[in-house]
Formats: sequence, structure tokens, C-alpha cells
Amino acid sequence: TDARMARAFDTVGPANCAILWYERVAHEGNFGTYMAVPLNLPIAYRRLGEQYEARGDTVKALDTYRAFVKSWASADAEWQPQVTDVQRRIDWLFAAPSSRMNYLRGVIIETTST
Repeated sequence: TDARMARAFDTVGPANCAILWYERVAHEGNFGTYMAVPLNLPIAYRRLGEQYEARGDTVKALDTYRAFVKSWASADAEWQPQVTDVQRRIDWLFAAPSSRMNYLRGVIIETTST
């Protein structure tokens, strides 16, 4: 499945191949078996966020981190530390002291307030 390919490339590289496969999981819905769906999609969102953040693509990192938090907002208590961790990543990225982030804040505020 796409999820297995994503995890394989995530383990051995290269990172751009892992991103490609995780994007397929996140956007095309090829999660694997029915039972794996609740786990594979959030994992794809989180790993995509981490990969994008490592590449310096803050906008994509924020988008996929937010998708992760949204998908697991009501997850079982055992998974909530991961949600909290990713929310901290979002807060940290959003608070980054750069003009690019100030611009991004303005765009997000304008978009959400309309």
C-alpha cells in the first residue's frame, strides 16, 4: 500500500520519496487495509509536517500539522500527547520571528476572519 511505501522511504530515504508517498496517502486516500485507516492518515499528516518543516517549507508544515491535530482532536487519551506535541510545533512555527511568518499571520487572519 501507499502507507507502507511511505514508511519504507521514511526509514531508508530519500526524504523526497517519503514525501511523495505520504502525500499520496494524505490526498488520494490509499490508506491500506480498512483497519489501518484511522492510524495511517494521521501518521501521514504528522510525518509530512515534519518533512516539510525540515525542508523549511513552513506553510506546508503548518497545513499538514493542522490536518493532523484536526484528525486526532478526539483521539483516545493514549494518543493525545502526540496531538499536544504537534500543537506545540504549530505554535512554535507560527511564533517564529521572521517577516515571512508575520506575512503568513496576516494572510491567515484575513482568511479566517472573512
